[in-house]
Amino acid sequence: MNRRAFAVTIVLALAVAFVSLNLIAANTLKGARLDLTQDRLYSLSSGTRTILGGLNEPVELKLYWSRSAAAERPALRAYAARVREMLQTYAARSRDMVRIVEVDPERYSAAEDEAVRAGLEPIDRTGAGDPIYLGVVGSNAVDEKVVAPVLPPEREPFLEYDLTRIVSELEEPQRLTIALVTALPIADAAPPYWLAELRRAAKVERVAPDFTALPDDADLLLVVHPPLLNEAQLVALDQFVMAKGRAVIAVDPAAVLAAGATPLDATMAPPPAASQLDKLLGAWGVSVTPDIVMDRAAALPLTAGAPPNPLFFEVTPERIARDDVVTAALRRPVNLLAAGALLWTPPAGVTVTPLLQTTRDTLRAPPAVAAAAPSSQDILAAWRSADRVETVAARVSGALPSAFASTAPLKRAVSRAEVVVLADVDTLDDRLYVDPRTGPARDNASFLLNAIDVLGGSDELVSLRSRAPSLRRLSALDDVTRAALATRKAAQARLEQDLATVDARLAQLRLARATDAEPSAAEIAEFERIQRRADDMRAELRSIERAARQEVERRERLVVLLDVWAPPVLVALIGLVVFWLRMRRVDRKAPRRTP
Repeated sequence: MNRRAFAVTIVLALAVAFVSLNLIAANTLKGARLDLTQDRLYSLSSGTRTILGGLNEPVELKLYWSRSAAAERPALRAYAARVREMLQTYAARSRDMVRIVEVDPERYSAAEDEAVRAGLEPIDRTGAGDPIYLGVVGSNAVDEKVVAPVLPPEREPFLEYDLTRIVSELEEPQRLTIALVTALPIADAAPPYWLAELRRAAKVERVAPDFTALPDDADLLLVVHPPLLNEAQLVALDQFVMAKGRAVIAVDPAAVLAAGATPLDATMAPPPAASQLDKLLGAWGVSVTPDIVMDRAAALPLTAGAPPNPLFFEVTPERIARDDVVTAALRRPVNLLAAGALLWTPPAGVTVTPLLQTTRDTLRAPPAVAAAAPSSQDILAAWRSADRVETVAARVSGALPSAFASTAPLKRAVSRAEVVVLADVDTLDDRLYVDPRTGPARDNASFLLNAIDVLGGSDELVSLRSRAPSLRRLSALDDVTRAALATRKAAQARLEQDLATVDARLAQLRLARATDAEPSAAEIAEFERIQRRADDMRAELRSIERAARQEVERRERLVVLLDVWAPPVLVALIGLVVFWLRMRRVDRKAPRRTP
């Protein structure tokens, strides 16, 4: 065989081998993934893998993505690709039990009508162009449906949770059963907003005040301002947490609005002014302060037209935990009234995660202060800030110990429990957050409903936490930018203060020149000198801003050079050096021709 035929044979053999290997890999390595990203962006959590591995019937996830309408939105297209890749990973890890279908709901098409009927919402409600949909509709073999109406980019850290929740609910669509323990006089005909919404999605069994055991079929325990409980009742609550591991507890050292409520039945005791579960929470290393918390920086008016009162304050989204799935979706403030503060020293194996926190401008006061309903002027006159951030809601997770381990033969059924504790009951009163005309104006009820929704899921679903976003920031550049902005802000503040003084003096001199027929030479000289000083200060401000911007741009160019251009250039240089060394070695081995 000549050299040309041999080369052709080798090329054909390599082509056949390449195609064969791809076919073999497609069949034998189906579902295999190699994730080399730092934050494991394309790897599923163990909880998701468990749910996918336990599917007993096929599930279809239909992705509605307005690909054509988002053609001019590169950032949104990149995020949609992230959603698609995540769904493909689900399909690959599900042993063919998850099927992915993608639909482009173009404007005025049958696909758009289908998306609207399914309950999908546009991702951009303010855009002037065609609506852009990015949502998922899941369905199982019996045509039960679970919908994620919209998957906004800001919820990317919780994308896996949102998708896994769809699969989990399709696999186990049974309705959640909640055991409610409360001393609040709630009428069935006119329940508060949070309870009415809860009954839409779950079966709520209210426990009698003299209960000795909780319903056997309850999946989750909800305690909202409980009555005074005896030890047998505390044991029942403790046993439920040990056995089921799911509870949401709302207690209050000073339930201002609840204390004035009238019992529905004359035989019932009025709601207590304070509610505590010290023995139960104490076993988990958590306590609620006997004092109330006031927040001056976040104060709200108790009555229309009144000045803000620190007794009534809000927790804004900036002070709501963004990395916990319970509170990640909250976008509006949560209003509180005379809330308590949570303290904790958890035992080994237990973690406490703050969910709602105050500002630093806080002060603790005895519950009697809340009962006296002082005016904002009286409170502020005696204000001495503690300069301390207080936690008013938290998530307690882990192997919670029993409060009665030494006196009762309790058996643990769960290795990990999840409990959300809220140190304010008034926050659930409709008067604090519901507008009678438009509905909820704050996320008070949403906090409680989200907590129940998350804790009511399977163990694998509850174990999911936020993931790192796919967008990677240049941290070195961000540090330089923050430092430059801080320097500029400090210099600007100083110069702007001086400039305000100079401008005030200039205004006085202009007024004097306007009223005086003949300004003196000294006045003219001072005016010109101050005018030059003002011009110099404005030029200095511009110089500071320009220098900060140039420093950021210089560092950006350096980072881009090192991260983008340096690696390929270095590889190319190494290749050239290796090639040059090999050529030299070949030249040395080549026989020299004699003349």
